[in-house]
Amino acid sequence: MSVLFAFTLALAGFDEAAVSIHVHNPRSVEQINSRTADTLGVETITQLFDTLALTLKVEQFPSARSEMMMQRGDNICLPNKVKNAEREQAFLFSLPLNFYLENRFYSLADVNLIPAIHLDKQGKVVDIAMLMDTLPDQRILVPLNISFGEFIDNELSKVKPQQIISTHQTNYFEHYFGMLKARRADFAIFNSSALAEYAKTADIDLSFLRSYAIAGNQGIIAGHFMCANTPAGQAFIDKINPVIASFYTNPEYHKLYYKYLTQDEATEMVNYIKSITAQ
Repeated sequence: MSVLFAFTLALAGFDEAAVSIHVHNPRSVEQINSRTADTLGVETITQLFDTLALTLKVEQFPSARSEMMMQRGDNICLPNKVKNAEREQAFLFSLPLNFYLENRFYSLADVNLIPAIHLDKQGKVVDIAMLMDTLPDQRILVPLNISFGEFIDNELSKVKPQQIISTHQTNYFEHYFGMLKARRADFAIFNSSALAEYAKTADIDLSFLRSYAIAGNQGIIAGHFMCANTPAGQAFIDKINPVIASFYTNPEYHKLYYKYLTQDEATEMVNYIKSITAQ
C-alpha cells in the first residue's frame, strides 16, 4: 500500500466541513486557497492539504477572535501556532508542521547600541525586563495573540505594562515597521525566519533594523496546528499527524527549507528535523 493511499484511506469518513481553518493574514488566506505559496509557512500547509487531498478553504479572521470562538467550543483550527503553557491548557496541538529560526530582539539600526552590561559574551540580550527597567521611557512592540514560545513569553510578562505596546494587526510587520521608524516604539521582537520571508515578498531592505539574539531562548521554533478542544478538533489532528510525521524524512518537505532559507540555515534546520525521527 502506498503512503499516499494509506493517508487517503485514513481520511475515509472524515468530514472536512466539521472544521474551519482560520488564518489572520489575508494574503496567506489567498495563497493557501489558490495554492500560490511564497512563504515557508503557507507552503507547508498547502503541501499537507495536497498530500491528504483536502479541499478545505481557509477563512480570514483575527487571531484573537478565532481563539475566543475556539474557547466557546467552535470547531476551528489555526495553523502555524507556537505552544505555550496557557495555550496547551485550552487547546489541542498537532505535531510540528513547520520550523523557524529563532525569535530575536530588534531596534532601529541608527539608534545607540544596547549597553554592553545587558549583553552576554556572545552579544545576546541577557534579561529583557532588566534592560527595559534601565530605559523607562522606551517601549517594546508585542503583537497580541502571538506567542514567541514559553521562554520569551515569560520574559515579556516581567516587563512593566506601560512599556509594552500591544495591538491587533493583520499585517503586523508593516504596521510595526512604521511605528519603529516614526519613533513611536523603540524595540520589537520578530521571528527572524518570518521577517526574512516578509522582507523578500514585500521587497523591503531590512538594513534599517539591528537585531540581537536573546540569551536562554531556544534556537528553533516549531509551528503547529492549534485546534479547539472538541471531538472534531481531535479528529482533525488525528488525521493530519501521520502525514506530518512522514514529512520529517521526506526530501520534498526538506526542499522547502532550502527554498526559503540560506544553504547553511536550511542544512541546520533539515538536520534538526531529521533528528526528531531519530529520537
